[in-house]
Amino acid sequence: MFKSKLMLTLLSLLTLGGLAGAQTFTVSQTYVTATKPASFFVFYNYVQLENLTSDTLHLRWVKTETLVNPGAGHGSSNEMGDWVTSILDPNNSYDPANAIDSADFYLLPEASSTDKFIFHLFPNLQAGNLVVKFKIFPVNDPAAAQFVTFDFTATPVATASEESVLNQQLAVYPNPAGSEFTVSNLSETEKQIWLVDAQGRVQEGFLLRKNESRQIAAEGLSSGFYYLKIREGQQYGLHKIIIHR
Repeated sequence: MFKSKLMLTLLSLLTLGGLAGAQTFTVSQTYVTATKPASFFVFYNYVQLENLTSDTLHLRWVKTETLVNPGAGHGSSNEMGDWVTSILDPNNSYDPANAIDSADFYLLPEASSTDKFIFHLFPNLQAGNLVVKFKIFPVNDPAAAQFVTFDFTATPVATASEESVLNQQLAVYPNPAGSEFTVSNLSETEKQIWLVDAQGRVQEGFLLRKNESRQIAAEGLSSGFYYLKIREGQQYGLHKIIIHR
C-alpha cells in the first residue's frame, strides 16, 4: 500500500514537472520592425496572442531591454528625448509607457479581437532607432515565456521647402489609381522609393534613376491611402497616393 502511494506521488511530481515550461500560448511573430519618417504621428504595431488551453491564462509582460539610437539632434544615447511610447495589452492601456516596465493581464480561452499586445511609438519629429524587447509569460510558469522585439526607425524629415522640391520631382499617375500606377522621376538625380501603407508597412521598394519611370501593380493592395516615401541623399519626402477600386 505504501509503495503504491509512493509511486502515485512520484508519478504526480513527474507529470507536474513535465508540464512546467509547456507552451500554453503563442505570439504571431517574435520580431516586429517598421520604418517611417519622423513626421508620422505614430508607429502602430502589434503581435497577436493565442491561448492554447481551455482555461484563462494569467500572463505578465516585462520590458527586458530598451536600446535607443538617436538621430542628429535627438539627444544622448541613453535618452528618449521627445519620444513617447504606449502599450496596450488585452486588458489595459499604458499611455505613456516610457516608465512602465511590467504588468499583468488575462488571456481568455475564447479568441477575441483584443487578444493583441500593441506597442506604439510617437516620434514627435525626432529621428532615430528604438529597439524594445519584451518577455511575456504565465505568472505560474515563467519558463514558458515568449519573447517579442519591436524595432522602430524614424527617418529624418526634409524641411518643407526640401520636401516640396522632392515632391515636384516625382510624378505619380493616375492618382487615385486602380489596378496599376506609374511613378516617374523628373529630375537628374536618382531616388530611392518605398510604397508604404497607412500603418507604415513597406509594400515595395525600388530605385528610380534620373528621368526613369516605373509601373507599379496595385491588384494586391487594399483600397485606401498609401504613401510613396522618397529619399534623395539625406533628404526625405512623402507623396500621397490613393488606391480605389
